[in-house]
Amino acid sequence: MDFEPLFTTLHAINTKDDNVERRDISDNDVVDDYIKTLTLEIKNSNRYKRYKTSSNNTEVVTTIMKALLNEHLDQEEMDIIANRLLKKEQDAQRKIKALPRNIREGSLIQCLFKSNDDYYCLISKVELGSFLDFVDLLKKEGLPYTSKALKNCLFKFNENKEIEDIWVSDTSSSNAAYWYKDFLELEECTTNEISTKNSFDLIEKSLSTIKKSAPKDYYNFRNQLISYYKTQPIFDYDNMIDYVFGTYTPEVLDETNINNIKNRIQKTFLNKKIDTQFDIIRDQIKAKSILRVNEFVEININNSSADFKSKIQAFEEENKMYLKIETDNEEVYNAFK
Repeated sequence: MDFEPLFTTLHAINTKDDNVERRDISDNDVVDDYIKTLTLEIKNSNRYKRYKTSSNNTEVVTTIMKALLNEHLDQEEMDIIANRLLKKEQDAQRKIKALPRNIREGSLIQCLFKSNDDYYCLISKVELGSFLDFVDLLKKEGLPYTSKALKNCLFKFNENKEIEDIWVSDTSSSNAAYWYKDFLELEECTTNEISTKNSFDLIEKSLSTIKKSAPKDYYNFRNQLISYYKTQPIFDYDNMIDYVFGTYTPEVLDETNINNIKNRIQKTFLNKKIDTQFDIIRDQIKAKSILRVNEFVEININNSSADFKSKIQAFEEENKMYLKIETDNEEVYNAFK
């Protein structure tokens, strides 16, 4: 990825001491490399939610647009967004003061850069890490090269320097409201309800391509998918892929077939602009399957049990096909005894 930084700022956000400290990182190739790596991680991540501005006159957006138009910010203007984050983190801390947890402190990185003729603005909160300096054997603090960012926001602008996309990612279980709503003043492009339904329908449709050629694998993958949506509070794309495909050994499909399904799902998520991180709203999932056994019997599969495969088994006897179904319903059992 081409990376042409126009300006980069780093502020230490000290909520307890009630101040922000600007660090001079101008014309620093090491910092540029760090920001480039961080940006690549964000752009290539499968964990983000799309947002839109609540207004073009908000403090953060106004500052970013001024920087974009001028390709420059004065020193004092660089502090505007950092001071806003300080205030919003202090407000958020007061709201949770009765709870046994604190807003994690860190530093704020702001970077306006150009990549392949597109303009981007990165706003990232990075946790400082302690390390032992090998040269002087002193404990110091710095920016970690692994597990870099706590929270990110990446703005993308079109050729007219208008906002085209806004991606927000968060290492916490779900996007913190103080970050995207209070600090950045952004609104969700898609509600959690719509994201839940659309993502499930998309994945289910991708799985349906193997329904005829590999029915056993299809129903087991689909059952794992239902289980994920019924048991997990947060949708995380990578976790979902691992949950659905990671532990099951296919009976018909090979690794190439599985990878084709995964790639199809990922490509459609991108093309349809479906969020890859959101709160799962379970009542949006109405999944069930009704299978015709014969002219008298149908099986309604609406359970997300992980041991679905062990509950129903198929076998042949005297050239006839049979199903053996485990039941814990004594009344039903006695009716067919």
